[in-house]
Amino acid sequence: MTSIDRDGTGVGPDLDLLRSVRPAVPGLLMAAGGIGEVRDVAAAAAAGADGVVIGRALYDGAVAFSDASASVRSSPSDRPS
Repeated sequence: MTSIDRDGTGVGPDLDLLRSVRPAVPGLLMAAGGIGEVRDVAAAAAAGADGVVIGRALYDGAVAFSDASASVRSSPSDRPS
């Protein structure tokens, strides 16, 4: 799922949209659009994303892959297992 309005902006993912779409998606849900810092990755995961497209933030150096990966491994998820 890509939030086109936020794509490339770095203002953060559309967490409300992720939460509303999650129940309708039986498989993996990838979130894209708006990632601007490491905490956005963890927030998207907590909102129900199984994966996050970092895109521009990775390219611009605002987010390091290792930091983003660590933030998801160390943050609790709101989703049931």
